[in-house]
Amino acid sequence: MTTFSYESLPKKRTASGAIIRNGEGKFLIVKPTYRPDWLIPGGTIEQDESPLTCCIREVKEETQLEMPAARLLMLAYCPRDAYSNEMLQFIFDGGVLADGQAAKIELPTDELSDYRFISPAEMADYFRPGFAHWVGLAFKALQAGAGGVVYVEEDPEVI
Repeated sequence: MTTFSYESLPKKRTASGAIIRNGEGKFLIVKPTYRPDWLIPGGTIEQDESPLTCCIREVKEETQLEMPAARLLMLAYCPRDAYSNEMLQFIFDGGVLADGQAAKIELPTDELSDYRFISPAEMADYFRPGFAHWVGLAFKALQAGAGGVVYVEEDPEVI
């Protein structure tokens, strides 16, 4: 008789991020110190942590902003490739900042070197093509309203 073990199950990387907008319709991006491209605030989901809890925690850790409970906009699956494990990426609606909130952003300098607000049209200047595609899909879901959630499976070569 074979003994079942949860430890033997496959492992996936999982990450969660937020689209946080300002009053001008631009959204927040952050510049990691450990990679050449920019990202939305967020990070790796820890063991026994939900995607939304991760997103709220990571936004707080990276920006000092309190993100309200948010709705899911996009879930992407990316299979394993030569570069990394298979992955699930969650993107949530981080809401619109109130006047003056952006001025309170504080970055952890060991992890992030800069932040800015950009328009969706500027994504290609900051994100890898696949990540820009994911964020673009999240914006489409945001525009679709309460029922808008996007699920996508991607070719790892474009992410």
